[in-house]
Amino acid sequence: MTFLAPNWLDKGEAKVIRKVLTAAKDRGYRVSVIDSIEGDGERVVSRSDDYAKAWEELFHTDSAILIFWAGDQRLGFVSLIFNNGYPEDVISDCTDRPEILELMPEVEA
Repeated sequence: MTFLAPNWLDKGEAKVIRKVLTAAKDRGYRVSVIDSIEGDGERVVSRSDDYAKAWEELFHTDSAILIFWAGDQRLGFVSLIFNNGYPEDVISDCTDRPEILELMPEVEA
C-alpha cells in the first residue's frame, strides 16, 4: 500500500505499519481501528476490508490499536505507539498467535 503518512510521523514507522496492513490485507483479514491504546479510545473503523479508511483513521492520536478478523473470528491485535524514535518500536505489543505474528515485518539490521 502506498498511502501517504502525516508529516509528523516518522517515515520508517509508516513503512512498518504499511507492511503490517499489507500482510493482513493480502491474507483477506478485516481490520478494526481503535484510536488510542489507553483504554479510552474510540473504535473508528469496525471489521472493515477498507484498508485506505483504516490507514486514514490511524493517526488522530499518538497511539492506536489494530484488531484483525478472519470472518467473524477475532484473530488478535497490534498496538502502535507513534514517534518512539526507532521505526521498529512503533509496534509496542501484539497478540502472541501465529496469524498475528505472521504480520510482523522482519527487523532490518
